[in-house]
Amino acid sequence: ENKLQTKVNILNGTTAEGNKTIDQLKKEEKIKQKVISELIKNPTEEIKKLVIEQIPEEQKENIDDLNIEMVKEKYSQLKMTKDKNSYIFSGEFILNHCFKDVRMTGKFELEIGVPEEFPLAPPKVKELSHYIDRNYPHIYQDGQFCLASDLELKIFLSQNADICSFIDQYIIPYLYTYRFYEEYGVYPY
Repeated sequence: ENKLQTKVNILNGTTAEGNKTIDQLKKEEKIKQKVISELIKNPTEEIKKLVIEQIPEEQKENIDDLNIEMVKEKYSQLKMTKDKNSYIFSGEFILNHCFKDVRMTGKFELEIGVPEEFPLAPPKVKELSHYIDRNYPHIYQDGQFCLASDLELKIFLSQNADICSFIDQYIIPYLYTYRFYEEYGVYPY
């Protein structure tokens, strides 16, 4: 009898879940995705707390020597200094990145401030040489990059607690996007 009802439901365009049509289920899924997207853009304090709770204890420790050495090895042109509350990687950053067969290159004078609370607090990235136009929509007037929402960065860092991954996943695409926008007047993605 259940098999017969399932066949009838399929013929009528409904599912067993409360006799909702497939279109209704798709619409509900779209609404869920929109709500999730909105929460990522404008998270509540409760959501921020839940994200932080998901970070494994071993990643809640301060920045470690291995993380620093990885940056020094992979991005040797950046020099590291330490101030009261953070590690600062600064120097000429050479962009040479390709996306969908379009290569963008450039030289940027960057300062990457990694707080001691990393990965609980994301790095702050500034462009010091004023190469990036301060009217570009994704840069603050002080030169700091607007890389993503704080929640998006915290979610990423809860899963990838190393500075090199942060550079690869946020700084390089940011610089690529800027160069592409500068060259073509549109965003690449």
